[in-house]
Amino acid sequence: MDSVIILSSSEDDSDTEPSLLEPSVLVVEEALPVLKHQENSEVVDDDLSITYTQKGMVLPHARSDCPAHPFRETAGPELGNTHTSELNISFCEQCFCYVCDAPASECEVWRSHCDAHPRCSLWRSQREIRTLGTLHKLGFTVEDMDEELRTAEHSLHIFSQTLSKHFSTFQQSGLRPVFECVSEFVSKAEQENLKTGAVMMLGATQLFLTHPQPHNTGSCEPLVDLKDEAVYLLLHRVFDWLLQVCVDVTLPSPVVHKLQVVCSSLTVPHNCKTVWLSVLAVRVWDDPLLVAVLKGQNVSGRSKKTKSILQESSAVVTTRVRHLLHQKRYREVARYLKVVESDKTSVVQELRDMVPLYLCQAGDFQAALEALFSPIGHTPACPASRLTPPTLHAYLRVFTTGQVPRPHPSTEHHPMAACQWEPIKGVRALKTPQVVKFALRVLHYNNSTFSDVPTWENLVVFVSSERESSTRVNLTAFPQPDVQFLKKACDFTMGILTDLRGATHLQIPQSFMGVYPRQALLLLVSEALAQRIDQLPLHTALNLLLKYRLNMWALRWLFQRLSDNLSLQSLISTALKELLQPHPRTLSPDENIFIADFLCFYFLEGECLAPPITNVLLANWNESYFPWQFHLRQALEQWSAGLSPEKYNILQRMKAAVTTY
Repeated sequence: MDSVIILSSSEDDSDTEPSLLEPSVLVVEEALPVLKHQENSEVVDDDLSITYTQKGMVLPHARSDCPAHPFRETAGPELGNTHTSELNISFCEQCFCYVCDAPASECEVWRSHCDAHPRCSLWRSQREIRTLGTLHKLGFTVEDMDEELRTAEHSLHIFSQTLSKHFSTFQQSGLRPVFECVSEFVSKAEQENLKTGAVMMLGATQLFLTHPQPHNTGSCEPLVDLKDEAVYLLLHRVFDWLLQVCVDVTLPSPVVHKLQVVCSSLTVPHNCKTVWLSVLAVRVWDDPLLVAVLKGQNVSGRSKKTKSILQESSAVVTTRVRHLLHQKRYREVARYLKVVESDKTSVVQELRDMVPLYLCQAGDFQAALEALFSPIGHTPACPASRLTPPTLHAYLRVFTTGQVPRPHPSTEHHPMAACQWEPIKGVRALKTPQVVKFALRVLHYNNSTFSDVPTWENLVVFVSSERESSTRVNLTAFPQPDVQFLKKACDFTMGILTDLRGATHLQIPQSFMGVYPRQALLLLVSEALAQRIDQLPLHTALNLLLKYRLNMWALRWLFQRLSDNLSLQSLISTALKELLQPHPRTLSPDENIFIADFLCFYFLEGECLAPPITNVLLANWNESYFPWQFHLRQALEQWSAGLSPEKYNILQRMKAAVTTY
């Protein structure tokens, strides 16, 4: 058909829409018929040609999944069908026995196992028993199997055979070899990783407890007594180790729960129930109540929702604290020990007494001070009342230097006994008044530190010195305050220490610290020392007196603060015994002069002169052997004009003694 062209005479171009053709031309063509092609799903690539074909490789498979041999599912043994299907006996080279998990050609009872398939519960049970061995009795499934459990199962399989041999020879050798066999296996389990070792121990315990016992005929050992002893020792050893495993932070919570389930299935003697229940009661690290306590969200250790209490045995508490300290989670350790309820044992109490140290390691000195004077646990007394003198010295070092003892890898060492110290990040040392108040409060609460003379020596050194470094201090000579301040200091110091007896905090008035801050602290400590001497005589005094050698004015003030002459005479007498001993300590020239000065001060006091002291001194007069005696004689000679006849007579006897040697 030819095309027809139609020409339009319309000139109204503005109303027409633009198009690809001229608006006045219309081309009419014949419509071509649409050809319907037959659909073909196969796509052929002209560049692709098939030259060779081969069947796919058949991988190992269960007999029920064999593509080459049909399989007929039978009713199964659980329904009483014990007839084997002849159709299922045939197999290919890749067929495996579902029960034995081995090639069908190697199955010794293939005629019975050929009907096995995973859709039958009894066949599945037999497969698990064959695959898991002893682990099946412990409640493990095929899905639980991993390399660690396979190692445990292999070891338990060998152990089971060895144990049976020892039981079979019981009549000849008794039960002792059985116990030795179990102990040796437990020792081997302790060398494995946590999961493998725990499963091995539980399996060995289950085999030992449930193994059929032979009759005790002709044996020289009482079976019952020996068995009870063996079971007791074995279970305590196993459960003590399991406690450590269950608390280990590296073991996943599902594994811990599984071990506890296995442990709960054991039937244990009555005398082992306590440690057995301790294992079952261990909380995993992601336990909601434990997590809330560690984060500080729960300060009571009780859950209102579950009505549960954070209560753990002393062994669990010790192990959990060790793991937290290893991770340097010091603040969480403090929160845990404040809240957890445990046995009233000395071990737990010692851990609770370390809460202030853990808070120091966390960098919170203020919280540490509060914890030292607040009861923790079941005892009403605060940790400060149980501090030993070395521990108090260590705390003084912590607060004054901002350093803490580096943790020792061995748990047998006391945390404060570390030889190496390390600084605490982001913490500043306490100011001197805060440290003095802390020390005086401890001395008030703690009798052992109150009676310890080296503790007083350290405290006097602290208030009499300037610290150059974390390990070095130098005694400092402070200017002597005016007489008016020294008189007022008597009332201030007495009032401060008196208020301490009935108050929970020690307050030092700013009016007392304003003019002479360091001298005020030295006098406050000296007043406390005077009260200590009045209550209990010192067994050693020389080192303590030498701490005052650069501040003689403070020592004179101390002598005046002693309540009676007997206290002062006891102090001087103790110091003389140390000075006049056959092998006295070597004194420096300054120390010799200082000793002569305070003895001269004692002699010049009118009512303080005691014949026993002067008699001992004159009986041991030897200026060449005791240089301080020379300085003492010279000092008395300077005051000879004002001496009483009795004291002048003593001076003359000193001079006469010089000519005798």
